[in-house]
Amino acid sequence: MPRPIPHFGWPTVSFEINRESPQARGIQAWWPPLGSRGQRVLRGFARKINGAFPGGGNDPTWTSDAVHGSVLTYDGGSDYIPMGTGRLDMSGAITIAFWNYVAAADVQQSSAFGGFGTDSNFDRCQAHAPWIDNSLYWDYGDIFGNGRISAAYAVYLDKWTHVALVSEGIGGAFKAIYLDGLLAASAGNSDGPSGPVVFDMGRAVLFATEYHIASMGDFRVYNRRLVGTEVWRLYAPETRWDLYETPMVPRARSPVVAAFLAERGVYRGAWRGIYRGM
Repeated sequence: MPRPIPHFGWPTVSFEINRESPQARGIQAWWPPLGSRGQRVLRGFARKINGAFPGGGNDPTWTSDAVHGSVLTYDGGSDYIPMGTGRLDMSGAITIAFWNYVAAADVQQSSAFGGFGTDSNFDRCQAHAPWIDNSLYWDYGDIFGNGRISAAYAVYLDKWTHVALVSEGIGGAFKAIYLDGLLAASAGNSDGPSGPVVFDMGRAVLFATEYHIASMGDFRVYNRRLVGTEVWRLYAPETRWDLYETPMVPRARSPVVAAFLAERGVYRGAWRGIYRGM
């Protein structure tokens, strides 16, 4: 059987989704750190939410990173990924989690992702991460009511930061921002969009502006609110790769190679990746 990837680092081989992991429950969209191969990682799930590069010079760039493997780098001027209308369930509880690297010199009026429904103020799903004032704003629903919450972000610049944004949705009793696995801001109320949302990664859909200048990795959308202990496991080095499951490879003839493969979570057996021809 395939094994969960240990905490030694990002997966260097093709992999399967660890369906037995609690991190798989309620996941709708996932862009893992394996370059363009990540676009097909949800194949076999009930909902295929892959996203698509827009082309025309607007594609973010897959960039190799020593910490997170391959990450998407947005230029802050034209790069984005459109997710379409109504393809993500944004009518109830939600968690959006991702790794975010923003340089202090690059802070501008930007949105890591952004969407809206029938009304651009009352039906938002958007995050400024951060805004020009070095605050992270999480918008879900009515930004003039219970749909907005913010947290200071200045100390999280110039490094990889894990961001988790949660909400119980319309009429709920909790929304929060978690940074590097810890609660940064919360409130005892919540809101949500009233209908389908047009959703882009790397910019705000509204007026097609506020492009994100940053690198992002392991972008996930859940149709449930993750609690604090679950968010911590997305951040903690020993559990952050739990959603990944290694394929099986033949026994390495060299003990040195075998030791290296074992360290990377690759074990003996028949190859079983979800990607073909790689």
